[in-house]
Amino acid sequence: MWLETAGPNTLRPAIAVDGKGRFTEFAVLQEAPAAHPVLRPHHFAIGLYNTDADGRLVRSHRVEADIAGPRTAVPALAALARPDLILLNDDDLTYAVIRFDDRSLRTLTDSIGRFADGLARTICWSAVMDMASQAELAVPAFVAVLLSGMGDEPAISVLQNVHATAERLMRVSADPAWVPAGKRELAAEGLRLLMAAEPGSDHQLAWAQLLGWTATTPEQLDFVAGLLTGNVSVPGLPVGAELRWDLLRRLAVAGRAGDGEIDAELARDATDAGRRHAAACRAAIGDAEHKAAAWRVVAESAEAGLEEAFEVARAFNVPEHADQLRPYVEKYFQALPDIWASRDGLLRILLGQVLFPYTAASPGLLRRVDEFLGQPHLDPALARVVAEGRDVAEKALRSRELPASSVD
Repeated sequence: MWLETAGPNTLRPAIAVDGKGRFTEFAVLQEAPAAHPVLRPHHFAIGLYNTDADGRLVRSHRVEADIAGPRTAVPALAALARPDLILLNDDDLTYAVIRFDDRSLRTLTDSIGRFADGLARTICWSAVMDMASQAELAVPAFVAVLLSGMGDEPAISVLQNVHATAERLMRVSADPAWVPAGKRELAAEGLRLLMAAEPGSDHQLAWAQLLGWTATTPEQLDFVAGLLTGNVSVPGLPVGAELRWDLLRRLAVAGRAGDGEIDAELARDATDAGRRHAAACRAAIGDAEHKAAAWRVVAESAEAGLEEAFEVARAFNVPEHADQLRPYVEKYFQALPDIWASRDGLLRILLGQVLFPYTAASPGLLRRVDEFLGQPHLDPALARVVAEGRDVAEKALRSRELPASSVD
């Protein structure tokens, strides 16, 4: 059955408690994607976690259960005290997406980094990232979880994954008006963690990379600029070419670097990679001239290769420049057929995805997408790219209607 059907099932707790806070009912609800409505059998564990005297989340009870249908009672948990956190699929025994009750989500917002068990923490990170991606958790609420827990995350691969997810969500889902505030908070915490990190460690580099897309305030941008000029140094931090370009691009987005600074950095790194990064930095400048030049590179010329076109498109389409990007909403729909006809394979797919006007998400944009998709004889692959963009924009609008915080 697993190999013959698509899409993971989603498992949710359904609980009721009495006046003393003990379970009078505990059941697990199973859902399937609408496109693949298949409920599967699962053998999994349920962990109950509480905060101990040291502030750690520690498992206090665990049961295993089997489910197959839409609702399965778990009588073994009856009469137990409701914990701080209910973790379905504890120990990762089955393949499924999990969700949390409200109390558990509040606990994660405060304490996701304080699990005594690393696997439980990783399962929870994966779940909250998926919730934010599927518009079941607002982007500001996800960032609150990130701010609370990222400093306690020991696994660099997990840390890099949650940072990449936050960057993507801010780029395609978050309200552009809120993005500067969210990035400011992330940069403040990232800067604190950078200065406290072990010199030369992977974590130290991860905090510097975080600043490379979040620095917002004058003080944060001064720090970034100082890393580039050498006026600021962090013991053990290698400010190599890739990090330098990241930092310079952030300064360009914020209006703190222009063509002169980009030319100087390109002279320092006159490689193919350097030329691609320089083109992206120019696209990141938030004025009409640079946006128009970037659009010509990615949408009206076939000269740029895959890597350059991708980098330039990403730098062009940033939420901080939502106002400057409004003229390109209609241009996207007008140019896309020509892009599709003139570019090959992966490049046209990437451009269709990255240039989609996420920053203009609105009911009007959804209607414009529907109008575009209603054209006769549209290439199915092209239609799929635009439909996927519509799905992201629709989820963004739903996400923005959710509470900005999971904490009462």
